[in-house]
Amino acid sequence: MSGKYIVEARFSQQKSDGFIERSSSDLKALFLSGAIIKPKSSLRVNFIRGNERTGQAWFGLPFSFFNQDSLIKYNVAGREKIGEPYEDELDQYMQNHVQLFYHYQLNSKSNLVVNANYTKGSGYYENYKSNAILSDYQLIHNDSARSDLVRRKWLDNDFYYFYLGIDQNLNSIFKYSYGLSGSHYNGNHFGKVSWVKLENTEGIGMDYYRNIGNKSEFAAFGKSALQINPKILFIIDIHGRGVNYQINGEDDQYGLLKYSRNFFLWNPKLALQFSPTSNLNLSASASYYEREPYREDVLSNPEVNKEKLLDFEVGGIFRNSKLSVSANFYHLEYINYLALTGALNQTGDPLRVQIPSAHRTGIEMNVNWSPWRAIIFTGAGNLSNSRSGIFEEFLPHYGEPQNEMPPRKVNKHKLAFSPDWMVYSNMQIKIYEFVKKLPLTLNYAHKVVGIQYLDLSFSEEAKLPMYQFGILRISHQVNWKGIQFNSFIQCYNVWNEKYSTHGWLSRFTSDTSPEPDPYIGAGSNGSYFYKGLYPQALRHYSFGITVRI
Repeated sequence: MSGKYIVEARFSQQKSDGFIERSSSDLKALFLSGAIIKPKSSLRVNFIRGNERTGQAWFGLPFSFFNQDSLIKYNVAGREKIGEPYEDELDQYMQNHVQLFYHYQLNSKSNLVVNANYTKGSGYYENYKSNAILSDYQLIHNDSARSDLVRRKWLDNDFYYFYLGIDQNLNSIFKYSYGLSGSHYNGNHFGKVSWVKLENTEGIGMDYYRNIGNKSEFAAFGKSALQINPKILFIIDIHGRGVNYQINGEDDQYGLLKYSRNFFLWNPKLALQFSPTSNLNLSASASYYEREPYREDVLSNPEVNKEKLLDFEVGGIFRNSKLSVSANFYHLEYINYLALTGALNQTGDPLRVQIPSAHRTGIEMNVNWSPWRAIIFTGAGNLSNSRSGIFEEFLPHYGEPQNEMPPRKVNKHKLAFSPDWMVYSNMQIKIYEFVKKLPLTLNYAHKVVGIQYLDLSFSEEAKLPMYQFGILRISHQVNWKGIQFNSFIQCYNVWNEKYSTHGWLSRFTSDTSPEPDPYIGAGSNGSYFYKGLYPQALRHYSFGITVRI
């Protein structure tokens, strides 16, 4: 408006019945934005609100059900209830974001950047628990120690972020930027019982655990770019962070929590870009990164160390009017690597174990070819080798302590969820280039992912087979009286493949054979395992429309 003011609004809603039974979802989002644009400054404020209500399915399908068509949609969530499964075994969460972006031109060579953000989140997941021990939930009943109940595990959080930076272009040869940022996260975790089958139970609605996790961070960075000549660009980037964890209270899994830890992390990077011609750009970089552990890492292992990474990369991009080809070779060396174990925690988040070392080596490639303006071919691929170093594996044991198996030395096994190769291709045909009055675009995409393993054991039971799927999409665009309508219809998993993209695995040893369970199987070296898979939907369709005013 008047060349100075911008107002934007957007609302979206996504609904799905879910492929797995009782896994429906309903997601809503609202976006409001306003900006003031002046010759030397700009100010934008965003408000974003999102809400999701999703049926729980993170336990996965018992692996023994995967090849049984009648059980492929089975969901164990809610089945503690006798009779029909509990319908409200769900996850409900809401987030509000308020964001501010301010840019100011200090002079012809310098710009000031200020960003700020506040996020408020709140939500819970709900479970039906059968024959639960009342004292575990701080409940009292005069006549019974057990009862069916419904619990809600809550997260109420606040996140604050601030950034101040300056970008400077001294001349055509040298430019640099530097800045400071700070953030604080406050997560309030607590549990409440909303219903108990037994009447006259005391303690309903009261907290049965509560803990507060605070994470504060302060960071500073500097980045410089030196144009040595028209063909050579040298970049140096240094980023330092200080992180503080404070966790206090009581947890229903870990008990009494009192944790305080500081981490200092720094991330330097050197990069060189060489452009021998206008069509070809070559690059090389050497980087060092440090990353702090996640909340679940410090709760399960308070002595966990920060993860370190050395990253070496060499790549190139060739472009002309019809073809773009890029390739990038990488080698990553990890120290104190936080490796995925294949197991999950109570809320479906992956668990990690720290191992001394690991590495990833590979090449990634991208191709974009448009032989004619109506047809575009896109392809991408990755070949890699991902291996752990030497570490000792401890398996949980159920039974007499003296029968516990000694630690097993593991040497250079594949890392979990790391396929050796994957390929993606897409063909786009613009129908309207052939028939002017038919504003349609046709896309077909195909993806193939090689064998993966669910944990670090490299065992047969941990193998996740290769899978592939195709996506066919037809898009339509039309303008009517200044309003733009974009719609699409999409067929996903065109070839009706039965496959699983992820899963979980937890191995253990036992003095006796475990009770029959569709999740349990006999593994290698005298061990047993729990295993769940996440089958993807068979052939299905979706439709969407966007209206721009």
